[in-house]
Amino acid sequence: MVVPVAVLPGRPSATAPWFVAGNMSCAVGGLWFYLRMGTEADYLDSWLPGLLFAGTAICTVLPALSGAPVAKMSPARFGIGSAVDQAIRQIGGVLANL
Repeated sequence: MVVPVAVLPGRPSATAPWFVAGNMSCAVGGLWFYLRMGTEADYLDSWLPGLLFAGTAICTVLPALSGAPVAKMSPARFGIGSAVDQAIRQIGGVLANL
């Protein structure tokens, strides 16, 4: 789902209002899961709407998060900058789950 949805907001997501709206939508998606999840498995009423909303919101944020660290880099260093950004993101994810 990331690729088809992230292609559309790629350029606009670099602007501050779009980026803030995407982050706020991610927070609302998390709140959806917090408020809707219960002890019963209810895919159509709880999981599916939350996944669609949160997934779409994340797709509006990812292009800006990936593009910001390498925006001012020269083309010769673009690959290195992108690799460092992704490695730091992975390390942050690991540390967040400890």
